[in-house]
Formats: sequence, structure tokens, C-alpha cells
Amino acid sequence: TGIINFAVGEWAMVGAFGGFLVLSRFEWPYPLGFAVVLAAMLIVGWATERIAVRPLVEPGAPLLRPVLALLGMLVVFRESISLGFGPDPHQVPEPVSFEYLKYFVIAVTAAVFAAVWAFFEMTTAGKAFEAVSINRRAAALMGINLSGVTGVSFAAGGAVAGLAGLLVGPNNSAHYLMGVPLAIQG
Repeated sequence: TGIINFAVGEWAMVGAFGGFLVLSRFEWPYPLGFAVVLAAMLIVGWATERIAVRPLVEPGAPLLRPVLALLGMLVVFRESISLGFGPDPHQVPEPVSFEYLKYFVIAVTAAVFAAVWAFFEMTTAGKAFEAVSINRRAAALMGINLSGVTGVSFAAGGAVAGLAGLLVGPNNSAHYLMGVPLAIQG
């Protein structure tokens, strides 16, 4: 879309709280809770694109409007979590013992990096995503579905951000103000 997604840090926060909810409150096994949170974050990313970005990008609105809409979504996510969980931090369970957590985070990050690289370099869909990022108009003229690519990219961004929240949550605890520092670091 050519816009900066300011809501991505809040997606990580939502992922961390999703991890807290399914892994601590509901006490689901880690692999199942992990999968459920990632699936939910796919939906969150896709819905954000549908609600805040698509209505502004398709009619050709100036780029500042979707950026402001995503800033508005940042506030919606933050305040929703604050109202639902309160201001206190909540501990997200770690997937492995704490002394091995940093190695687990590095391994998962490397796996995600390798998967994204393989997607862009080795698949036709990845080439379509690259074409859209380089020149949306030319990609559309070549028959690439812009709204589909945009929706999938936001959904994948939501899942990756949720994964980041799940991985950072055991170290930092989940709290409603954790999103902006994560977005700045990202």
C-alpha cells in the first residue's frame, strides 16, 4: 500500500494478551494455544485492512488518510485491551524453560525469516507480492489482484506481529502499553 502500519506494535500486544488468555487463564497446551493465537491474529490483521485501510486505498485517497486510520486502530487496540484486562502486567507462559527462551526466540525468528525469504524468492505468489510493492498500478495491469495481495499481507503481518508478542511476552509480561516500544524497535 505504500503506507506505514502504526498498528503493528499493538498487534504484538494483542498477541501477547491472546497468549496470556489461552495459555494462563484457559491453560491450553502451548502448541494449541500458540496456533489459536496465530490464527486469531491472521483475522485481526485481515480485519484491520478491511476496516481501516481498504476503504481509503481503493478510492485513491491521499496516503495520509490510511496512516491516520491505522493510528486510530492503534488507539482502538490499546484501549480495548486496557478495558478488558486492566492496566496491570500479565505474565505470558514461556514455551521452553526460561534459560533457553532466548535461543527459542532466535530459532523461531530464523525460521520465520527463512519462510518469508522462500515465499518471496521461490513462489509465484511471492513474486506477485513483490510486484505490488514495487508498482501497484503496473501489477494491477498485469492482472494481479491488489486487494487480495493487500489483505493477505496485512493478515500475515498480523500473524507475525502476534508471534512477536507471544515470544516477547514471557520476558516483558503483557501490558497494554507494550505495543509502541515494540513497533519502534521493529
